[in-house]
Amino acid sequence: MASTVSSYPSVEEVRQLKALVDEVLTELRGQLEMLRIRGMGLPPGTLQNAQRLQAQVGALEATLAE
Repeated sequence: MASTVSSYPSVEEVRQLKALVDEVLTELRGQLEMLRIRGMGLPPGTLQNAQRLQAQVGALEATLAE
C-alpha cells in the first residue's frame, strides 16, 4: 500500500518557518542599522513585507495548533 503524504504543512514545519522568518527579520533590522550609518536604507517596503509575512505565519501556526 502506498502511504498518503499530506500536502499541507505540519505545525512543526510552520514553527520552523516562523523561526526562520523571525531570524530574517532580525537580520534585516541589523542590516538597516548598518545601512543607516552609511546614509542608505533597505528597499521600500522590505521591513513591512517581512513583518506581514511574520504575522501571517504566526496566524497559520495558531490555526494549525487548534
